[in-house]
Order: sequence, then structure tokens, then C-alpha cells
Amino acid sequence: MTIKKTALWALIACAAGVTAGYTVWAQTSGYKSGRTPLVITYEVKDATGRVSHETWHHRSDGSVAYSILSAGDTAAPPTQVVDLVTKRYFMKDPATRLYDELPMSKRLYDSNARTPTACQAAIMASEKCLPLGSDEVLGYRVQKVISVPVNEPTAMVETYLAPDLDYVVLKAVFKKNGNVTGGRNAISVHRREPDASMFALPSDFRPAATPSEFITAMETARGRSNPFTNESRQRFEEDQAKIRAESQARKVQ
Repeated sequence: MTIKKTALWALIACAAGVTAGYTVWAQTSGYKSGRTPLVITYEVKDATGRVSHETWHHRSDGSVAYSILSAGDTAAPPTQVVDLVTKRYFMKDPATRLYDELPMSKRLYDSNARTPTACQAAIMASEKCLPLGSDEVLGYRVQKVISVPVNEPTAMVETYLAPDLDYVVLKAVFKKNGNVTGGRNAISVHRREPDASMFALPSDFRPAATPSEFITAMETARGRSNPFTNESRQRFEEDQAKIRAESQARKVQ
């Protein structure tokens, strides 16, 4: 798992599998409660050709847990959990037996509790759904979505959502100046409830003293160097304090 994804606590979308939580959605209608339970594994390639694997566990109640196994890692990957039943939002690391928890904001809860019933309901306001064609991924028909990042006009993301799986992402292609720079492809889809252990927090896990302690321990346990300098650690902790205070103020009841 990269530092960026871990440190920033990328919020989990129940449908698109990209950013959610603090996102402006394209519309407020076109949703249902409950979703198709799924376990999906993706192969992810970055611009250097490095390959990692993500596994997303979607429960029928909207809860989701996901883990990323980075290239070269042999330890079991950390798992990020959004549990709508217990209303807990945390990351746990089996290699260090540590966890880090944030308050679950109402916005994060709501973004996972609602399941889209149309492409336009599954995307952000800045994205565009194209007409459903004949594209398929692993035998599931998919609908293409185009996104151009506001701060990178030469970049484009093509995302493929599966209507028969509640518009979950099965494929994404990242481009810059017309050239493919990376991608994310589903390599297996299982329509079943995930294992309950993915959402559980074992009793012998202890809370990290600080968010940076969690990340530093996670990286060093996998043979990587400390990702922080003294200055960057201080900035990171200040940013995390603000994020957590905001989530606490908007915590779901």
C-alpha cells in the first residue's frame, strides 16, 4: 500500500470505488438501500509498470473493506474498513497488530449506505456517463465514464461501471496526453457476502499512539524506510488533527 493512500485515508465509495465522502455527487436521486454483496480483486499498474493487487469486500448492508498488496510485499496487507453496522471507520495492520481509527462522519456513512441504480447516480458531478454499449469485463456488461481532472487538463480517466453489480468499477484506464499511464482491472468477481473477519478488529490489536506511528510501523514492517522527516511528520499530524476534528463534529449518531 502506498503512503499516499494510507496517510490521506482515501474515502471509500460504495459504487465507483474512487473518491467519495466529501465529493459533490452528480445527483441526489437514483439510489436504493442495500447492495449486491461482492468480493472483487483488481490488478493495478502504475506508470512505472509496478503491479499491486487490491481486494474490495462489499457487504449487502453497504459496509466495505479493502486492502492493497503492494508489489514485493510478503506480509498480509493492511485493511481499511467502513462498517455501517458498528459505525466504525479504521485501518488495521496484521503485520504490526496496530490499528488507527477515525470518527465516521455522517457524510461518509451516507455515501456508502446508498447504492446507485443508474450510472449518473454513481459518479461525481465532474464526470460523464457515455451510452451503454457492448463493452464487457469478466462477462459483465460495463458502462464507460469519462473524467478529466480539473488540475490536469492533459490527463483523463476512463472508468467502466457494471450496471448488474450496482455500478461498481470493474476497469479503469489512466491516460496523459493520450498515452496510457496506468490502470486498474478486475481479475476476479465473486457474488457473495465477504468473510466477517475482514471487518473485525481482533482483541489483541492496539491503537497506534498517533497516525504517523501507524504508518511508520506499517512501512518498516515491510522493509521500507521511515516515510517521514521530523518536519513532514509534524505537518502530517497537524493535518490529521484537523481532519479528525471535522469528522468528529459531523460524526454519525
